[in-house]
Amino acid sequence: MNLTLSKPNKAVLILLTALLILPLSLHSQNKPKKKKGLSWKRYHKACGKDNGNRIDNFEKIKNKSIVWHGTVVEIKYNSILQNHHIFSPKTIRIKMDPSDSLKADVKLKVPKAMGDKIDKVPKGAEILFKGKIKYLGNFTQDHVVEVEKFGKYKSKKHKKKTK
Repeated sequence: MNLTLSKPNKAVLILLTALLILPLSLHSQNKPKKKKGLSWKRYHKACGKDNGNRIDNFEKIKNKSIVWHGTVVEIKYNSILQNHHIFSPKTIRIKMDPSDSLKADVKLKVPKAMGDKIDKVPKGAEILFKGKIKYLGNFTQDHVVEVEKFGKYKSKKHKKKTK
C-alpha cells in the first residue's frame, strides 16, 4: 500500500502540525518560574493556626530546607537536649512576621558545634537562619527548625550607603 500525499494535502498536514506544536511551545515559554525556596509567609499561610488543612499541608513541607529571618526573643535552655549528641541544649526562639504568637513563632535547634555562637546572639537581634522544618507548631508550641547556619541579618532596607 502506497501512501502518497498530493502537494496541497502535504501543505495542509504541515500547517495542522505547526498549529498544534506552536501553542504548546509558546505555553511552556510563558510559564511563570517557580519561586525558589519556601518563604515564611507562604509557610505561615499553609501551616498557620488559622488554616484548617495545616496538618496535611505540613506533611508535604516537613523536612524542606528554608532560609528565613526573624527577631530573637529568647535563648532558652532545654534540659531534654542536655545530653544530646547532635544539638546544643540551648535553643533560640524567634518572632516572625507575620506572627500568630504573642512571644515566639519558631524555635531553632542548633548543632552542638555552633553552641558557643548562641551566647553571642543578643535578644532583639535580627538573624538569618538556614535549616530544615521539623515540627509543626500549634497554639502552645513553636514551629521547630533544625539549623544548619545562622548569623546576623542585614536588611536591604536598612543598609547604609557608603561614599
